[in-house]
Amino acid sequence: MSAGVEATTELGAVPRFGWQRIYPAQPGDHIRNQTSRISVLGTDTTAARGRFTGLHRPPLPAQTPREERITHMAVATGWQGHIDTNLSFSAFFDRDHTWVTRFMPQFPRAFEGPLIAENGSGMFTVGQSDWHFGGEGTKLLLAAGSGITTYRAPLIAGRWYHLAVRVAVSAERMIFELYLNGALIGPGMTVRRDDPGLPRGTVRFGRRTTGQSINGHSAQYFGFLDDIAIFAKALSPQQITTLAGSPSRLTGDEPDLMAWFNLDGRQAVPKPARSVSLHGAAHRVVTSSNWNSAADAALLPLPSQHRPMQLPFRPGEEWLVVNGIETAAAHHVGYASFCWDFVLAHEPDGNGGSYPGGTGGAPLFAAAAGRISGVEDSNPPGTSKPNIVHVEQAPGEHATYLHVQQHSIVPALGEVITGGAPIARAGSTGMIDPDANHLHFTVADHLDGTPGFVTTPTSFSNYDLRSAAGGWHRVSRGIPQAGDVVRVPPQSKADG
Repeated sequence: MSAGVEATTELGAVPRFGWQRIYPAQPGDHIRNQTSRISVLGTDTTAARGRFTGLHRPPLPAQTPREERITHMAVATGWQGHIDTNLSFSAFFDRDHTWVTRFMPQFPRAFEGPLIAENGSGMFTVGQSDWHFGGEGTKLLLAAGSGITTYRAPLIAGRWYHLAVRVAVSAERMIFELYLNGALIGPGMTVRRDDPGLPRGTVRFGRRTTGQSINGHSAQYFGFLDDIAIFAKALSPQQITTLAGSPSRLTGDEPDLMAWFNLDGRQAVPKPARSVSLHGAAHRVVTSSNWNSAADAALLPLPSQHRPMQLPFRPGEEWLVVNGIETAAAHHVGYASFCWDFVLAHEPDGNGGSYPGGTGGAPLFAAAAGRISGVEDSNPPGTSKPNIVHVEQAPGEHATYLHVQQHSIVPALGEVITGGAPIARAGSTGMIDPDANHLHFTVADHLDGTPGFVTTPTSFSNYDLRSAAGGWHRVSRGIPQAGDVVRVPPQSKADG
């Protein structure tokens, strides 16, 4: 699409669960080298480096459906998505063994994301660590029983990795070693064999036992999982390196292969394969046969496990995304990864002036319908406590409007509102600088301060994105990123 051309054709509806036909980016799609994620037929168009954004194209020409020529699928896990197995920890955990898997993280700067975990009691987790836990930065986490260790790892969104956990068991101890892309990434973790916190139950991928957290967070892995297996021995470092460097998937014929998890969902599988069941936002996606990061990153799904939301602004007003999701400088990392900071973009005073000459006092509207679940309205500007509105859009889904002006909140606590209803006015409460007017917006699983609280990935529907040339085009569903100028389409109404 040429710059400055407005595209208004609506894209197809995206189901909340299950996978749909996925198409790769096509020649002629608008691309820019910024970290934006925009929906095209329900796909996330993030690439490992330059990321597709503002994608829109006319209907695709007739072609053979991808479903008819599937060669391989991985499983994508979103919020509350996980994969259950029928393999019991008691069948192997007290003996030498090695776990292996491929994974592509979607949000590596976020909170804890278990690749492998328990479904039962006790504790076992291998996966992403929280950005803050154990020092700031991307890390991997290994936890078993009372033992927990983090390892610094330069994880990048939209890139495939090979992970192995080598477990050597003696009469009294278990020694866990973590390998990333075939290399040992730190000292081993030692846990006593009689540790009462060791896992019991069955193996799960993507999320811990329902109701269990990690470091006080409702942990969730976001991204692709593939080629998960357990070997009935502690593989040598050379064997792990060989597996990591192999361009081919496991066949089921490897020596000492005890369990191989059938993520493809095919009926005819080799003997060591174990069936799996997918739950919540876990679904299969057609991917490359050789872990091509550039190709597969474009297939990471946009968040859809939430109520559809519009931008919370007056139609036609242009707003600038000052800070987007996973922005370390704005503290939008860890449990607070999925937040936005918005200011009015078309006024010269930026965020320092008063509406309509600036962001201070700009009217805000409900992104979706819901019940007012929390209100704080009494704090003046220049104080450390912000004014805030929480809207429960669905069970376990609270939209938060932060830093709003004192005494500007319209609905009362407990009131049920429609999408597009007046909420409050943008302000600077809770900020040291009283002129730092902006809207901080997020969606979380609980109210702030509740055990397990984390922000959750969300997207906005049917908004306009301004191109570098100044033109506008319609986005069916996407995640606005830092530097984007966006608006609710002029003359449109929020869907109540």
